[in-house]
Amino acid sequence: MTGSSRRLFWAGQTAGVAIIAIGIRGLLDERLGQPASFARFFLGGVIAHDVILAPLVFVTAWLVKRLVPAWTWPAVRNAMFVSVTVALFSYPFIRGFGRRPTNDTVVPRDYAQGLLVVIGLTWLVTGAWLAFRRMRGQESSAEAEGSDESDSTARISSP
Repeated sequence: MTGSSRRLFWAGQTAGVAIIAIGIRGLLDERLGQPASFARFFLGGVIAHDVILAPLVFVTAWLVKRLVPAWTWPAVRNAMFVSVTVALFSYPFIRGFGRRPTNDTVVPRDYAQGLLVVIGLTWLVTGAWLAFRRMRGQESSAEAEGSDESDSTARISSP
């Protein structure tokens, strides 16, 4: 690590610690935060992640990796990641959190339909990419086979 990048690293660390300290102070200040509520939320999130989400992601990825051909795995993995990320991000919108009956401009769209469109387009692009790779791979392998045959023919016919 060079001198300037080391200084930048420590400046970032110092700023990060200061921001964390401000957040903790605000959390513990009874007027600004509710520590008990935050503790339940934080611990619930940790437990939900470690007991439900992480094992579900691991098992799903493990199964899908074994079901798809090896050459498709990177593209399928990326499409799965995008699909899940978009779905998790859109969950509050789909559920209508923040919607007010007196204000139609808050959460005004059909977010479930939008989610399906985005996920559908993600998999459509992934499928097109895989089809392109497969066609390109077959063409290059056919050319390689053709050149191997001509080479072997040339070797056989020459004395």
